[in-house]
Amino acid sequence: MKTALVTGSDKGLGFELVKNLSQNGWQVILGVRNLERGNQAISQLTSLGLTNLSLVQLDLMDEVSIKAAAVEIEQNHTQLSLLINNAGIPGKEYVGYETPLEDLKATMQVNFFGTYLLINQLTGLLHQNQGTIVNITVPTNANHLWNPLAYKNK
Repeated sequence: MKTALVTGSDKGLGFELVKNLSQNGWQVILGVRNLERGNQAISQLTSLGLTNLSLVQLDLMDEVSIKAAAVEIEQNHTQLSLLINNAGIPGKEYVGYETPLEDLKATMQVNFFGTYLLINQLTGLLHQNQGTIVNITVPTNANHLWNPLAYKNK
């Protein structure tokens, strides 16, 4: 069975991606930071009649969590052929010189470094299965909800 991993899948867009993939015959692994919320998502999906679901704890802030999730997936989901990197931190609406460095580090850890490490850990399995990686990202144009730090002066 075609298998997909969707990060940040216990709510929002990630949840809807899981639902759609599952409805279309995919085995879907929900990659979630919080197992309680992940189990709630599984319950919601199961109540819709979807049963081809599983859960893996995956915190993109934590290298140990990422590596453990990758090992679990490689052992239990050898048919992984789709990785959807959906988890992310939107950051603050305004980022400027007074923005705490820790806020920027957390955003970069989840949105770049953690995602990079997950891809790195699963590349072999995805390559073996002729898989695909999809990265969900923020828009590239500034708007009132998102501030492209690297492209904006203030």
